[in-house]
Amino acid sequence: MKPQTAIFLYCKRVSIEKLFDSLKNPLGGMCYHFWSKYLKPASRRPTKKKNIPKQISSNPEKTANTLAAIEKFVLVQMIFSGTLHLLSGKFTKEIADKANCRLRTTAGKTPSVFVTKTALANCIRMNLIGFAKNWITQLILKKQNSPKKNLFLKKAA
Repeated sequence: MKPQTAIFLYCKRVSIEKLFDSLKNPLGGMCYHFWSKYLKPASRRPTKKKNIPKQISSNPEKTANTLAAIEKFVLVQMIFSGTLHLLSGKFTKEIADKANCRLRTTAGKTPSVFVTKTALANCIRMNLIGFAKNWITQLILKKQNSPKKNLFLKKAA
């Protein structure tokens, strides 16, 4: 391998690790674990044996569904992360006003993914609280027969 290629690939490794870090930490994209009961658990520590047999699923179709679910879950997290980046670039001032979080240092003019996520969560929460006080929501809740659903009406008032 040429030295330039090795350096280029090493630099790409850093950006890939940064991507996984941004999926794992601010968004919690790797917090949910998909398991397949059709595969035996794999060891996290590699063994020194060289003749390790490849895992064979007792139900390949279900295992393929599990792998597809993992891919979809990570892709949704990546789309959400990209959306937060776009929002932070477009609505910098609004996000800084709505975030209501204290940071020791600011990374720059554009808010981070964490600050953008916090601001978006605050906006959604405030909209839901306002939605509960809306006159049409109050009317709908009064017309419903279920006493459990009227508990939301009492809390919002």
